[in-house]
Amino acid sequence: MNNIKTLIHVILFNILILTTYSQTIYEPIEADIHEYLDRMNIKGIVHIDTEVKPFTRIYIAEKLFELSNNRSTLNKVEIEELNWFISEYFYEFQKVSTTSPTLPLSLSPVPPLSHSQTPRWRVFSYTDSLFQLQISPILGVGYKTVGNENGRFQFWGIRTFGTYGDNFGAYIHFTDNGEYNGIHKVDNFLSPDKGRKTIGAQVTNGIEFSDVRGSISYDWGWGNISLNKDYFSWGNGYYGNTILSAKAPSYTHLRFTLKPVDWFRFYYTHGWLTSNVIDSLRSQFNYGIYESDAEFFIPKYYAANLFVFEPVESLELMIGNSAVYSGDNIRPEFLLPFMFFKYLDRDLGKGSVEDANGQLHFGVNYKPVDQLFLYGNILFDVIEINKTLEAENPNNWFGFTLGTKGVNLIADNLDITLEYTRINPWVYEHKKSTTTYKHLDYSLGHWIGQNADLLRVQLDYKFMRPLKFSVYYQRFRKGGLKDISEGYGGGEAEEFLYGPLRKENTVGLDIKYYPFHEVYLNANYKYTNISDEDPLRTPDFQLGSNHNFSISLSYGFR
Repeated sequence: MNNIKTLIHVILFNILILTTYSQTIYEPIEADIHEYLDRMNIKGIVHIDTEVKPFTRIYIAEKLFELSNNRSTLNKVEIEELNWFISEYFYEFQKVSTTSPTLPLSLSPVPPLSHSQTPRWRVFSYTDSLFQLQISPILGVGYKTVGNENGRFQFWGIRTFGTYGDNFGAYIHFTDNGEYNGIHKVDNFLSPDKGRKTIGAQVTNGIEFSDVRGSISYDWGWGNISLNKDYFSWGNGYYGNTILSAKAPSYTHLRFTLKPVDWFRFYYTHGWLTSNVIDSLRSQFNYGIYESDAEFFIPKYYAANLFVFEPVESLELMIGNSAVYSGDNIRPEFLLPFMFFKYLDRDLGKGSVEDANGQLHFGVNYKPVDQLFLYGNILFDVIEINKTLEAENPNNWFGFTLGTKGVNLIADNLDITLEYTRINPWVYEHKKSTTTYKHLDYSLGHWIGQNADLLRVQLDYKFMRPLKFSVYYQRFRKGGLKDISEGYGGGEAEEFLYGPLRKENTVGLDIKYYPFHEVYLNANYKYTNISDEDPLRTPDFQLGSNHNFSISLSYGFR
């Protein structure tokens, strides 16, 4: 009889998960909840769909609810973090907990909420049975040194999100940013920092730029569709993503997600990119005193899908493909979510007319034991299958990431991550400048770009819930980029890391202190040693051995 009751509770729980509390509000990709849930997934306490980020608030609440029924498997710091996040996502957590059976997956009741788990304060907050609206400011100031340059940075903005019923959600996230007194001279193309685009007149000795994100979505439990302008990533990688990363500035995209069964997930996106290539036929160039130029870029689009299979509980297999195309109009075949985009131009006879830039990508995640996570991703930009099989010196362009992360292996709250990425020559480039795998000239894939590799070893330790220390070593090497015509020359492929070569070795320490909700005190130090055979690629003040330092205080996410 007890087994029958248990089965009924589990069935009811799963039905409710598929039919209720389904709003789609994506958290900022920088939110530390992603790291926390990732650790719980590696420990084997909950199962997380790690291949696509960011997570939605309701998905986060569901996982927190599962964790709240498995407290006996958490250590002291992890329990404190759980309480902290329950209060952060209290509205969604309450929806999940009140509409689920008393006995969910672990068959133990949820403990009553303590004082530390009560709803967090916001500048404006309204909730009722149908509607929720939350508004929070974003403020931050900081100071940093880079080589011989130093200066301050600041940002301000607002984040607001709301839901209606169990299906509709929307949010806006806006920041206005500034960098002053020398540090604005640092080019962030060769760093993991988000891309930026400055437009218009600049302030004296500095730059200013904006970051505007937003979304509107509809969710039906086992799937959702949304129109977004935001950052997101596909694939696994803690220090960059080979397939699709959050490096490029945010761009408008349609996103479609399906999860009809536990062992299969599907993702599709269609994005509107900026080519930075001027369309001279549409542009207007005026030379009058009161008239200004009107320049138009050639339209550029991105379509991609990703299929994820779980043949067994500890193994996930990913396969997908993507294409970047340009033209005056959106091509309807790229709006078919399950399409094989890479070879559409061949099939439609448009190779010499449209000539889209297609990619294939694969991934694998494996947990051999609890507390240990192995992962890998590979992206093929150009692949000559026949020559590969016949060993005729194929000209294959590909990049890959391999990594492993251990959680609590040596001591509680001590994590170790080892990750290596290699991007071969020409990857992310294309013979047409309008169809490179880029947005605003920033890579859609890994931030290191083509002809480069990155090795990173990092130790993370939490003494207490609000305080985290990270120590790391990083080796970054980047070669040259010859004229793209040589990539299609049909001769021997260029040697990996052909010159001019840039080498960067870094030893760093990051300290993060989060005493209150959305209040962040960050400090970091890193020693860098950089050499570059290209005199134009790296500013002189960054070359050689340098001590770099930064500190910032902020409320909300930048």
